[in-house]
Parts: sequence; C-alpha cells; structure tokens
Amino acid sequence: MYKLGKIEKKSVTALFSVFPLKKGKYLRVRLITIATFCIISALVGWSIAQLSLVEQGIRKAKEILNHLQSEITRSHAKIALPRQLATFPFAETTGVVTSTKSIAIRSVIAPYNPSLIPATNGAYTLFFRYNLLHPSYHSCIGTVPLNSEFTQGEKEFRRLSLHSKYAEDPRACFVDNQLYLFYSTLHPENSHCRMMCIANLDPDTFATNYVTALDLNTQWVERNWCPFEYVGIDDKRELLIEYQLSPRKLLSLPDPQVNDLRSIPLPHNVTYTLLPWASRWGQIRGGTPAQRIGNEYLSFFHSSFKEEDGTTWYVMGAYTFLTEPPFTITKMSSYPILFRSIYDTPPMHTADTNKRVIFPAGFVIDKDRIHLACGENDCAIKIITFDKQKLLASLAPLH
Repeated sequence: MYKLGKIEKKSVTALFSVFPLKKGKYLRVRLITIATFCIISALVGWSIAQLSLVEQGIRKAKEILNHLQSEITRSHAKIALPRQLATFPFAETTGVVTSTKSIAIRSVIAPYNPSLIPATNGAYTLFFRYNLLHPSYHSCIGTVPLNSEFTQGEKEFRRLSLHSKYAEDPRACFVDNQLYLFYSTLHPENSHCRMMCIANLDPDTFATNYVTALDLNTQWVERNWCPFEYVGIDDKRELLIEYQLSPRKLLSLPDPQVNDLRSIPLPHNVTYTLLPWASRWGQIRGGTPAQRIGNEYLSFFHSSFKEEDGTTWYVMGAYTFLTEPPFTITKMSSYPILFRSIYDTPPMHTADTNKRVIFPAGFVIDKDRIHLACGENDCAIKIITFDKQKLLASLAPLH
C-alpha cells in the first residue's frame, strides 16, 4: 500500500483546517472532498516515483547504447581489408583520388546512397536515401543543396513526395533539361517484389510533377537501373537506361510518362563481352548515371562478394563506352577502386554490421576533376574526388 509522505500529510492537515468536520448537511461533501484529495495526492506521489524509475531506465539505456556504439567503433577500426582486396593500392598513392569528404545533413540520421547533380554558381544538389523507424519502418528519399565545398548551408533538407513509403537508392539525371529521378520501391500489390519508378521533378522546387511505375515483368526484384542522356541525330535528346552491364542490356524510354520500355538491339559481340572484372569480386551491378566525356561515356558500377567469415564486401569500379550505338564498352577498371577512408564509418541505425559497403550513385564533372557521391556502410555519405585524366588512364582497354 502506498504511504503518504510528509508533504502530503501536511496538505491533508491544511485541508482539515479549511474544511472542519462538523455535523450538518455538508459533512458528506467534506468527507468526499478530503478522500478525493488524498487519492489524488497518492496518485501524484506514485506517478513521480514511476517517472523517476523511467528516467533511470532511459539513462541506463543510453549508457548501454553508447557502450555498444563505442564497441562497434573499436571493433570496426580493427577491421582490415580482406585478402581479395589487400594487394591493391589505394587510389591516393597513384594520384587517381585527390580527396574524400564525409557529408553530414542536419536533422537526418544516417543518410546514404546519394546521387549528385550540378546546381548554379558552382553548387550541387544531393539526393539521398534515409530510413525512419517510428512509428513504423519507412525508407525515404530526400534532397539538400550543397555549396561548392559540399557543405550544407542555411537551407534544410526536404523529403521528396514520391507516393511511396519504401523508396530507395535515387539516381538523378537531366535529359533535355528535364530533371528525372529513378528509384526502386515495393510493388503496391506484392511486398515480395520491387519495381523501378521514374519521377519528373521541378528543378527549382523539387516538387514532383509526375511518377511513372516501370516494370518489365521479368523478375521479382528490379533495382540499380542507371539512366543517361543520349544525344542522337539532329541533336535529339533521349532517355536511355543501362539495365545490365554483363550480359549487356540497354533500354530506351521514349515517353517517361508511359511505361513503354524498349530494348535496344545490340550485336552479339557487344552483348557478351569478356570483361576484366574478376568473378571473385561478384556480379557487376549498376551504379551511376553515365556522363559524356569527349567521344565516350563514363560511369561507375558496384559488385559484392562474401568473405569466409560471412562479411559481405561491396566494391566499385569505373568503365567507359562509346557515345553512339551500339554503345560498345571501351575501357574498365581491372580491380576495385580503393581509397584510404573506405568503409571507415561504423555501421549504425539500420545498417547491417556484417556488411562493408561502398555504393556509387552519381557524379559531377568539374573541369579536370570528378566528384563521385557514394553511400558508405548503409549509413553515411562520402564525396570522392578523382583526377579525371588519371582515372581514365587507369582503366584497362577492352580488345
């Protein structure tokens, strides 16, 4: 039974002095008032005690979480590259990578898998994925302006309205001055399926003009489609999609408001090309929208493999292909591009602690430099700056 404290006893005594118990018609009312006050006082005292216990529990939980995070950080810092990667040089030593920078976004926990496009006056626009856990799990896509130093200014990020609670992995590109965003989402009628969507965005406000669901009806899960702009005959600009690198498959989308995907015919020797990317690094998957450099397009890709201890490692490379049909691949990385701070961010939030991820999803060409936006360990964003000429020279020609 709950016992009255000193303060509560004094309060009851004071109440008796205000409402003295006398015989008369108000006696019952006075007794009820006193009893009610006692009950309320007891409940207040009990609530205060419970709140104190809750606060103690919260403090203890925070201590445990901080301890776990520090343990993850310490254990992550000890992780060495697996034997499949340990023999390759860091790109800084060859001059291919000139700098790296981690990107923080206010009011966003663990943003990742970003795409990057140029804005006015040497600035940039970043699109990124982030996950919400409350009141239930949602994956969202946001956008934020960055200055020329890749730093967020006064403007806050905004969540894009894409008519989906499960939008993932944005790839942004301009085609004929129209801004398009490709992303994957759960199929509305089957949660086991993922399909691709294209959104047309206002380049100034990033409001969504329309969204088109794209479905080839060929497999359960679709993701990692990489759009790019093709300038054809009479300067006609078309939206093409790098669907698969090996075997090669390209798609065209004549009208982005209609799900009318068309396969681009490719010769046998273009579809089935012997690539220098070793199978031990995993199957090549899509990365960034391609961009034109001279008479070739440049793009980055990723793949993944599992180590003996169960850890999955994502790696990346680059390739070039001709700007005219049949878009023949000309050069490619012969081993993964590594840099000194790769995989450094400790897994947090919704990230899998058994994965080490580098995920290229967009880049900007700035004169002699290339700024590549990458997701890291499914919980962070890095901008990797390349020396353009040294990157292109590092790629192995295909014969």
